Amino acid sequence: FADENDLVEYFLRRAYHDNYTVIGSVVFTNVHLNDTKLPPNTIYKIRQNASLTPSTKRVRDLFWVPSPPQKGFMYYNFGFSWIQEIIDRAIIDTHVGRPIIEPDLFGFLLMIQHAFPLCLTISWIYTFAMLTQSIVYEKEVRLKEVMKIMGLSNGVHWIARFITVFSQTTVVMIAVTIILHYGTVLVHSNPFLIFIIFEIYALSTISLAYVSNRCFYSKAKIAAACSGIIYLLTYVPCTYISIREDFAQDIIPKWAKMLASLFSTRAFGMGVKYIAFYENIGTGIQFDNIQYSPVEDDHFTCFETILFIVLDTCIYLILMWYIENIYPGTYGIPKKWYFPFTISYWTGETYVEPNWIKKFKKINLFRWIICGKHHMPYTFHWSTLSLNQIINDSKRNQDYFEHDEHLNDQIIGVHLYEGEILSFLGHNGAGKTTTMSILTGLIPATSGTAIIYDQDINIDIDKIRKNLGWCPQHNVLLEALTVEEHLLFFSKLKQVQSKEMKKMIENMLFDVGLTSKRNAIVSTLSDGMKRKLSVAMAFVGDAKTIILDEPTAGVDPYARRAIWEVLLKLKRGRTILLSTHHMDEANVLGDRIATISNGQLKFCGTSLFLKTTFGEGYILTLIKKDPWMASKNDVTSTITQYKPQAYLKEETRKELQYILPLKSRHLFPKFFSILDSRKELLSIIGYGLQDVSLEEVFLKVTEQYKKSPNATEIEVEFNSNNIRQENTTKTSSTSSVQGLRNRNSSDSLKLQQN
Repeated sequence: FADENDLVEYFLRRAYHDNYTVIGSVVFTNVHLNDTKLPPNTIYKIRQNASLTPSTKRVRDLFWVPSPPQKGFMYYNFGFSWIQEIIDRAIIDTHVGRPIIEPDLFGFLLMIQHAFPLCLTISWIYTFAMLTQSIVYEKEVRLKEVMKIMGLSNGVHWIARFITVFSQTTVVMIAVTIILHYGTVLVHSNPFLIFIIFEIYALSTISLAYVSNRCFYSKAKIAAACSGIIYLLTYVPCTYISIREDFAQDIIPKWAKMLASLFSTRAFGMGVKYIAFYENIGTGIQFDNIQYSPVEDDHFTCFETILFIVLDTCIYLILMWYIENIYPGTYGIPKKWYFPFTISYWTGETYVEPNWIKKFKKINLFRWIICGKHHMPYTFHWSTLSLNQIINDSKRNQDYFEHDEHLNDQIIGVHLYEGEILSFLGHNGAGKTTTMSILTGLIPATSGTAIIYDQDINIDIDKIRKNLGWCPQHNVLLEALTVEEHLLFFSKLKQVQSKEMKKMIENMLFDVGLTSKRNAIVSTLSDGMKRKLSVAMAFVGDAKTIILDEPTAGVDPYARRAIWEVLLKLKRGRTILLSTHHMDEANVLGDRIATISNGQLKFCGTSLFLKTTFGEGYILTLIKKDPWMASKNDVTSTITQYKPQAYLKEETRKELQYILPLKSRHLFPKFFSILDSRKELLSIIGYGLQDVSLEEVFLKVTEQYKKSPNATEIEVEFNSNNIRQENTTKTSSTSSVQGLRNRNSSDSLKLQQN
């Protein structure tokens, strides 16, 4: 047509006669037939039959229907929109030289774009809960503390766990990235960038699990149940912001998003939301658009969410490090709240105390000293101040141990020496395990200290543990390792040389009788074998100080004897503290024996010294020839004639038992000769003499303190001629033993049977 008027004239006059069905026509207003290219701005008109398009004659319909107008659909139904799209595509193709690709919109992501961040975030709940549970389980069974006592540094422990968990999550993140990209969910986004975002969030989640277990849990099962709830609660700010943005169409200020992003779950949720928006646009998240927001008037970007996840990770790790040092939980010695500002923490140098503090510590409530040399063999000297004097002199709080109600307001002071085994006795709940836990650094003492090879447990516990071996009261083992792997692992922790390690492990397996079980998984061993393994672990690495908490508990007599032989064999060059409930074990193994009751040290010395000091005397047992003819009065009269302080302890139908005083033992030869000459007269056929047992000494002293725990003082003086014991009653609880020295020789026992 020559012009637009000619076109209109044709349709009005001749098109009907030509029987043409015309959908519409196009009029280019600034394009001419002689033009070789289109102008930058192409203007055209689409002319259609008036019956095929809505009327533009009026702004409003003459008749109003109470519903949205429907005539706008005529543009789509009768081809107006189709013609416009075809022409626009052709114009763009002419200008840019390539056709327009139809957008490949994934309807599923478009429908779930608001739930997509929540789905990816909550997918971490199981990982978070199981990681928290495993960390708390280590604390609950004291596995971490055992490894730390055996030489594992705290930093190495956390790094090793981090590498293990991060390696596992990396494999999972690779699989998730592949599924999302090739599963037509995040088709347009850069898969490498998606993987980086997921990996950074994995680091943050691991760090959050680290810090959360330090604050809330003491039981592994509770940790698994509650950690998932806490994880979801940290996502709540993201849900609130998403609802306001997506449904209320509110503009959330940048500072509010930054504040909410201090939770890594919130920052990750917002980042995933931006990824979904970019994917719906058709470009996907790329390195060139990551610093721009896909939402109009939004100044928060996906790149900033990544920065906040990194920041959150750093905050979590710092919090974990600080909280673990000032509040290690049930086990461990807390540091002062200002420890990051101390030079000793960063340099490792021991803090040198002023003289006034050293004088102050001389009157500690709790003092254990483990020395390198044994001076004055078999000699015991112990002197302490009364509790009242300590309080008056030092103005200290009477609270002694917060962890054990039996260890309050008491005085414990003792020296241990190299090459010696100190047997530690006490009834259940007396405070043996608590004392050993303090010596190993499991729990802190609220007052006092222990010096182990010139190092203070309150200051140098990490240095002390490098040369410390410990067998806890209950087996703490790695159930998945074999017996040999246990010894190998703990030898590595003690930094044993590889050349010496194999020989040492062979000898240790032979000594404890586990050679045949060297390749057995620990979970398949009996309780007795596990106990022997725990004892062997305490001696690996040539530790100088060995602390054994009931090492023979739950083992058979044969294994118990084997453990005895190991202890006697390996005690040279070591200082061993052994707690036990077996008196024979304490008597056989202990160079000295200490007894604790209700948190108070009752006595300490060699077995012979304790029997001499606290025993009633020798027990003389007479066997009657005829129960009806033997006269108790005649026998008693004869014995008291030569032993005035002797007295009848017990009489049965067959026997008479007398207690003979210790100080008259020099008269035993003459006394036994007279007794032999009068057997027929006294109607006895035999007699025997036995020393007092260690069990009787233990029961006597502990029972005495049970009856009057706060009102008894025992004073014992020893010299070459006699032993004097005096019991007096006082209002304050003190116990002092002064000037005590044992003889190297013991009294012989005389047994005779006719």
